[in-house]
Amino acid sequence: TLLNVEQLTRKVREQDEALRVAAAEHSDLAEQLDGARGAHEESAAALTRAVAREASAEVELRRSAERCAEVEAGRRSARAALAEMASQNARLVSAFSAKKEETRSLRVEVDRGRKMQESTLE
Repeated sequence: TLLNVEQLTRKVREQDEALRVAAAEHSDLAEQLDGARGAHEESAAALTRAVAREASAEVELRRSAERCAEVEAGRRSARAALAEMASQNARLVSAFSAKKEETRSLRVEVDRGRKMQESTLE
């Protein structure tokens, strides 16, 4: 069927309106896509920063664990040295006591010897 001029004009106007609506929807969707891309880029950058912070924290945690292990090893070494010093001190005190007793015994003998010598001289 043939359309008259009025019908053709109405059809053209309807198609123009549909084209304007489609163009507006296209523009809205393009803006949404740009926003989504921006949000994606921000999220990706935030994720990259978070991963870098995590890696840095892991390195710091490892260093801290190593320092703790060194401190603990130093503490064990100090305790062992202290125990050795205590043992040496005990041996020295024992040796000193023995020498003191030996000195006292020798003095008693020397005093006895002097007394005997003095008594023989008289």
